Amino acid sequence: MPAWQLFFAAVRLQEALELTATATLRRIAGQHGLPYADSTTRSELIERIGERLLDAAYLDEQVRGLGDGERGVLLAVRARAGELRRPQIDRAQPGAAETLSERGLLFRVFATAGLLRGEVFTAPDELLDLLPAPPPAEPPPATESPPPAERRTSDPVFSLFALVSALTRRGGHLEREVRGWLVHGADGDPAVSPSLSRLLDRPGELAQRLWRAYLTDRGWSELAQAGISGHDDLADLVQLRQAVLDAFERLPENTWIRLDAFMEWVEQTRPALVREQLNARGLVELQSVPWEGLESPLLRYCLLGPLYWLGAVAVSADARQFARRPERAKATAVEACTWQQAPSDRPDPLHSSTRMLPKQMGILPEPAGMLQESVGVLLAPARARLGSLLQAERYLVLKERGRLSRYELVQSNVAGALSSGGSIGECRQLLTRLTQTELPEAITERLAAWERRFGALVVRPAVLIEARSQGELDDALAGAQLRPFLRVRLGPTVAEVAAADALELAARLHEAGHLPRVDAALRLVSEPRRAYPGLVDEQVLEFLLVSLLAFRQARPEQLAQLEGSLSLLDRLERQFPRERLAELHAAADHLAGELATAAATAPGPRRRAKRARRRRT
Repeated sequence: MPAWQLFFAAVRLQEALELTATATLRRIAGQHGLPYADSTTRSELIERIGERLLDAAYLDEQVRGLGDGERGVLLAVRARAGELRRPQIDRAQPGAAETLSERGLLFRVFATAGLLRGEVFTAPDELLDLLPAPPPAEPPPATESPPPAERRTSDPVFSLFALVSALTRRGGHLEREVRGWLVHGADGDPAVSPSLSRLLDRPGELAQRLWRAYLTDRGWSELAQAGISGHDDLADLVQLRQAVLDAFERLPENTWIRLDAFMEWVEQTRPALVREQLNARGLVELQSVPWEGLESPLLRYCLLGPLYWLGAVAVSADARQFARRPERAKATAVEACTWQQAPSDRPDPLHSSTRMLPKQMGILPEPAGMLQESVGVLLAPARARLGSLLQAERYLVLKERGRLSRYELVQSNVAGALSSGGSIGECRQLLTRLTQTELPEAITERLAAWERRFGALVVRPAVLIEARSQGELDDALAGAQLRPFLRVRLGPTVAEVAAADALELAARLHEAGHLPRVDAALRLVSEPRRAYPGLVDEQVLEFLLVSLLAFRQARPEQLAQLEGSLSLLDRLERQFPRERLAELHAAADHLAGELATAAATAPGPRRRAKRARRRRT
């Protein structure tokens, strides 16, 4: 052999011998007939064994003298790049690990890096050179491809779009699964992040990111998902996933293979595919599990699960056949959306014969039934600009999700989008980008009509300041400090102020010497930690206070059991002036007396039982 190879082999052998126990070195020397005595040092043993095993002719003779079992173990080590775990050796030939180790043909080492970590058995390079190279593994036999109608494929970009679309339109329960792609709006509901919209318009780049994320995800355990073990610390999840992908990528593309044939092929060519990746704990827990309980369900899950979801495989309808698809991240051409005439039993209000009527042009309100009438149906293929489609969904109503999704453009959805910050210009721009052409004339005119009508009526919060006479209101608003709070004079004794300025106006009135009575609901709203949701007026607060006061008199022990009831009662009493509070206490006393009278005259359990027996007789 060349000098450099001899030097490298000697170094490998020297390192292996130095890691071997002295007692084992003495047994190796005895197996090869090397002389040694009790006085022989460890260094002398290593030197004599190294010289003997580096003799290529002698080593070849030793290999030829092995039995079929031991030779098969060495061939398996050769096929695994010179390393093999103890369980795989024992399964192939029990006792072969000890036999080959005592002959110096296998060495027990502890690996801290690489695919195999922990205790492994390795063979010197010069020994591996004497063994024949493993024959190239033929792929599993191909089968007849199923009919096109029976084939199932998955597009990861479209799947992500459909998932995020459902979350942002309905606020579903899967938010945690796509939290990184979403942001929260001011109302707390999930919304689409700008980065996701841009990525959805570039499906090739997004598919690559999804694939890379799967390859490096340490939080996803195939062992747990396949129902094998609930522990995620039995193996390095990334290396286990990569080992399965290495076997998968050896398959030819666009060739249909039976799933059971693939299992048999992996079992023959890589029988320790999964067990090689297990750590010490994983070997203890799963080593006794047969192939049908470990490798088979794991491979099946990986093929029909993540690899199918990410678009790497196509699967038959019965999940018995699959085919490796071409490159997953290959960019695909964007398809344009198309318009379909909306079904309607009555003439189109934008038809040329009636186009100039005021009501149908949006000058007058449309009938209530037209609020849900579809102006047009947008057909969106799975290869559309999904980012733009996701943004346009706020203006559309999804009728059917599929490879060709159906959306309808209706006034009610457009109105809701406009109220939440959208615009007709944005809607028109998104629809034009999706269809890659000008919008139909009917849709353009209807959008223009909605744009003219939007804002004709305004609903906004307002606060009124009322006076008993016109003179008192004029006197209150005469000061220069109070005049800026006035929004509009609604009548001689009524004026409107902004809702946000109500409490500040009350404070200024107090400073000016007036004694305004402020509605209790305004004071509650001014304290966010004590504010009640919804519209709470003074009548609601009075009813609540009277009920609590009467309940305290009639059932004081039960009221005390209600958490927070006493503090709420105290806060409510501070919201009303003394005269009004006295009236509310009187009403509560009257209500408590009626409750006590009703409880005293109500029949007890015995009296009710007697009445029931009388009715039966």
